[in-house]
Amino acid sequence: MKTVTISLVLVAALFSATAGAHGKKAPPTSLKRGSAKNLVTITVQQMTFKDMGFEAGKLGRSWQSITDDNIVLASRNGSTFVYTVKNDANDKVLTVNVLNDGTVESVAFTTP
Repeated sequence: MKTVTISLVLVAALFSATAGAHGKKAPPTSLKRGSAKNLVTITVQQMTFKDMGFEAGKLGRSWQSITDDNIVLASRNGSTFVYTVKNDANDKVLTVNVLNDGTVESVAFTTP
């Protein structure tokens, strides 16, 4: 009886997995403005303890204290959010480009 039950569960799992494989694909997710801003905050704070391969390199500790007030959406260009992040401690400004799919494309210093 136990073998029959396990066999039925496995067959049901096999059919449900293959049925979903031929259905419509879900549309790609689109990042919302608030989510993009949160991603910028997390990225900048992570860059204070490691170099993530962006032009700005590893940031100093003063970047850990940025707040939402320091992050401004500079522009929205189709599939890209462009944020500026101002560090009040040293008056430096970062430009962070976030793609619609949630990928941080670039982080670089700009002149204020």
